[in-house]
Amino acid sequence: MAIFVVYEALARTVLDPFSWVPATTTLVRAGELVADPVFFLDTIWKTVSIILLSTILAIVSGLVMGTVLWRFPRAYATANPYLTLYYSIPAFAFYPVLLSLVGAGPLSLILLASLLGFAAMTANVVIGLRKTAPIHVRLGRSLRLGQFRMLRRIYFPSAVPQILVGVRLAIAYAIIGVVGGEFLTGTSGLGYYIQFSYNSYQLVETYAGITIVVVTALVLNGLMYALSKATFAMETVGS
Repeated sequence: MAIFVVYEALARTVLDPFSWVPATTTLVRAGELVADPVFFLDTIWKTVSIILLSTILAIVSGLVMGTVLWRFPRAYATANPYLTLYYSIPAFAFYPVLLSLVGAGPLSLILLASLLGFAAMTANVVIGLRKTAPIHVRLGRSLRLGQFRMLRRIYFPSAVPQILVGVRLAIAYAIIGVVGGEFLTGTSGLGYYIQFSYNSYQLVETYAGITIVVVTALVLNGLMYALSKATFAMETVGS
């Protein structure tokens, strides 16, 4: 709070007004944009909907691939170095390829953002499934559960905390991918709004757009954190 007050005072008295915008001015403008139904639907909701679709695609594909790699250890041993390498390669390097294949638009953004979160989701699914307690596995086998029922009743419930870590990473990567893609080649959305405002020297609009992106990320991650805590509490009660 003290930092906020100091920055507000400096921005209004000492700092260059062409480079620094008072925090209250930014927050008021961000609130006005959020309250504007046209801006909300055409800009904010468009970005958020693409983020959600990208996250869902990353979660589903990561769950499938992670389960397959866990089920076949040799395949995981082969793929693991490539998954590690995948982290070190910026997914934006593939964005021109996506643009040439599907063109600029929501589809290329969804593919880019889901690719960013796919590896993180896959890795955490494998880790979660491999951490299943042996006693739980023996219990399932003693009850003569089939492979599918073992997955549904033993492995996946045990892996939920680690899977939620992958989901949180997928959300973070989706936000980066979508907003970054809109900033680079978009014609709408929050990323494009920030880029257009910056190039037009509209600093208040630029900072307001950035504030909305930050708040969106905090809300989505806050929801996932609450879900993680609820899951952990249920596990504690169950144990």
